[in-house]
Amino acid sequence: MRKNSFRKEAIRSLLRDKVVVDELRQVLYEQSAQESYGKFEFPEEDEMEEVLSGGLISEGAFTDFEAIVQTTGRPALLIKDNNYEQPRLQSIRERLEPHRSKILGAIPSVGRLELLNHPTYEYVGTAWMIADDVMITNRHVAIIFARQANNRFVFRANLFGDMYKAQVDFKEEYGSPETFEIEIVEVLHVEDDADFLPDMALVRVRRDDNLPAPVPLSLTDAEFEEDVVVIGYPAYDSRNDQFVMQDIFKGIYNVKRLSPGRVSGVRPDKTLLTHDCTTLGGSSGSLVLRLSTGEALGLHFSGSYVENNFAVTAGAIRKRLVAIESGTKIHVPDPGETADDLEVRRPQPTVEELQNRKGYSANFLAMEVPLPAPTEPLIPLVAAVDGSDQNVLNYIHYSVLMNAKRRMAIYTACNIDGAKSKRPRRTRDQWHADPRLGEEFQAGQELYSNNNLHRGHLVRRLDPAWGDTHEEARAALADTFFWTNCTPQHQSFNPRSWLALEDYILDNADNHDIKVTVFTGPVFKETDKTYRGLKIPEDYWKVVVFRNRQTGQLAATAYLLTQSDFMNDLEFVYGEYKTYQVPVREIERLTLLSFSDLSDRDPLDRIELLPRIPIESPADIIL
Repeated sequence: MRKNSFRKEAIRSLLRDKVVVDELRQVLYEQSAQESYGKFEFPEEDEMEEVLSGGLISEGAFTDFEAIVQTTGRPALLIKDNNYEQPRLQSIRERLEPHRSKILGAIPSVGRLELLNHPTYEYVGTAWMIADDVMITNRHVAIIFARQANNRFVFRANLFGDMYKAQVDFKEEYGSPETFEIEIVEVLHVEDDADFLPDMALVRVRRDDNLPAPVPLSLTDAEFEEDVVVIGYPAYDSRNDQFVMQDIFKGIYNVKRLSPGRVSGVRPDKTLLTHDCTTLGGSSGSLVLRLSTGEALGLHFSGSYVENNFAVTAGAIRKRLVAIESGTKIHVPDPGETADDLEVRRPQPTVEELQNRKGYSANFLAMEVPLPAPTEPLIPLVAAVDGSDQNVLNYIHYSVLMNAKRRMAIYTACNIDGAKSKRPRRTRDQWHADPRLGEEFQAGQELYSNNNLHRGHLVRRLDPAWGDTHEEARAALADTFFWTNCTPQHQSFNPRSWLALEDYILDNADNHDIKVTVFTGPVFKETDKTYRGLKIPEDYWKVVVFRNRQTGQLAATAYLLTQSDFMNDLEFVYGEYKTYQVPVREIERLTLLSFSDLSDRDPLDRIELLPRIPIESPADIIL
């Protein structure tokens, strides 16, 4: 009886969608005439509930109608290349099209939550980006691989004592071999199984400059019958009618889909909403996206195709985030922030707009740290920059020196002020060529299409995103999206130890004023593999400079990220990267750059040999 009751409510929800129902009436009439099933008059409005319930379908004549109606009225559309297939009904197409950019902006942010070392499950549900390196899913999903121990959450172990590992794959699209797998490094929070708490959990993923943008949480409550889509990974679900599932999903499960529908109800306390989008078991943790704003309206947690569907509202999620934020360090946007405030996209900047950028400050640490100086063999390779005596490209809080032959940066130099750091909400990336430099000296999008190469930031997005105002921080973040700050990096490139270096020094070093200066760049070698006319760097380096609070003196540490194996075909595989702490003078030797007296400020410089100290975690760093 319960299922029948929910089934009737699902049908009534669809019946309230007059535009779709009118088109369905026409589809039913035309199909009956075309396929010569016999006499079937144009169904009246008051007959549609019986039609959708199967009451007007004669034995053997219209056995497919229920699936056809449900598939076209509330389809589950396959996603390919971060785009959704066109729905059959024109009314659904016209409903989605005005919001295409918002939908396409959200699709990359949804991933399949996968398990390793688990005896039963390959994947357990869906998760989506809610902060820069934080994803949200359901409690009943997270408890499959995580448990609480000593006031924190840890990964469970299998019967052999091996810890489960979890990752999120943001691709897993039908017919596509491409993957984008990011490791879950920490379970931040799992709600208790209580009726008054939302079915939600939070996990932190490995930091990666190619992580999709977080989906902003809606600031307003869901409205009855407003348009939404659900994005997730429906799996084969034995709780549903197998024939209906086959007609809808055509035997294709476990891949990303988009399901349009409407809000069918909102609980009075605004913590729960119901919707009529098509979902299955693997959809647990899916994103419920509000079409009108492109914001997250809810977190799907329960329901199936033939029952009602339930979601935790954005308001309920926001309240819980505020309550647990101090323990998880999750940035919750201020209530007054809107998606427009957080936008980083912009038109192509002009030379005039860029000419007043001050760039890197040598006195940022209150002690002079000059830009690295190219030595004699490197000077002829420096790209000429219009209006710059030193051929340095200045941006907000950082600067770049380009290699004309390799069409990539020789180095980037960035000032980071941890005390003034902001965390602007990320949106869809939009890269630009710098008009102050000839485009023939900048490797652009042509290098990154249809392969496993990512557009890798040398200056990380959030490093220069600081200032006295949010506007300054947002402008600085946008300035990181120039091709001059980009190098080709394989999707497996960014290990945690490399990305955590600056964070560790900012957060844990006995650092004066919580400021650091960071120089970063590739190591150019003649043995680098040529791909699409360009040599792709195998190795990268980083030099971090800060002032010791106790002595007041400068300290410098250097790092090298290198492959243990030579690159193979970039369309398929890539060698394993390892991070080492090395002396500054080793970086000088590899790059043909002079770092002034920084080698004298290096703790490794006291060691006679040139050591390479493996860095598996920030605890391995010598300061």
